[in-house]
Order: sequence, then structure tokens, then C-alpha cells
Amino acid sequence: MQITKMRALRLQHGLSQKMMADVIGIKQSTLCRLEMGWFARVTDEVNEKLIRVFGEGFDTLTEIIEVDDPEVIIERMRNGGLAA
Repeated sequence: MQITKMRALRLQHGLSQKMMADVIGIKQSTLCRLEMGWFARVTDEVNEKLIRVFGEGFDTLTEIIEVDDPEVIIERMRNGGLAA
């Protein structure tokens, strides 16, 4: 299964898309599209919001991570980080 780093971070913190979108300051539908990798780029304003919340920008957060099971990546992140 493939998952974006952004989705993995959200799941790691146990947040719904709505909750995470509120934290970032974007619509839930926009976050969903970001997590699905449907955008090739975002505005500078959205990228700045992502950096403020995640400490990383759009290019890094939309990297695809291959996992057999999303729970594996969540557990790996809880134990010290993720290796793509």
C-alpha cells in the first residue's frame, strides 16, 4: 500500500482530516486532495501553512511511502521516525 508522508503524520497523531485541516488552516477537502497526491503544487500561502504545522513543505509531505499495512508505518514513526 502507498501512503503520503502527510497522511502518515496525521494518522500518527490520531487526527481526523477535519481536525488536521483546522490546525493547518485549510479546508478538509483540500487536505484530502493533498493526502491523495492530487496536486502537483500548492500556493505559497498553503505551503507556508504546511511548513508551520509540519516543519516540512509540500514536496516532502507528498512523498509516497510504500507500506504493507498503514499500521506498520504508524508504529515505525512512533518508534523514532520513518525511513522511506
